[in-house]
Amino acid sequence: MVIRLIRVISIFFVLYFLSAWVLHIMVEYTPNALPLFFVGLIVLLVVIAGYLINHYRRRQ
Repeated sequence: MVIRLIRVISIFFVLYFLSAWVLHIMVEYTPNALPLFFVGLIVLLVVIAGYLINHYRRRQ
């Protein structure tokens, strides 16, 4: 249980730093792409949350 929680938290940290890096590159080249980035980040978070909810619902 603890190992799974650590794994999920580490995946979220990797995704967070990856998205921050992508945001840095996008702001450098296209300053108007900021809303598009946030829409993509929200979609990514919704997909991850849906996957986690389905995963834990299937186990019960």
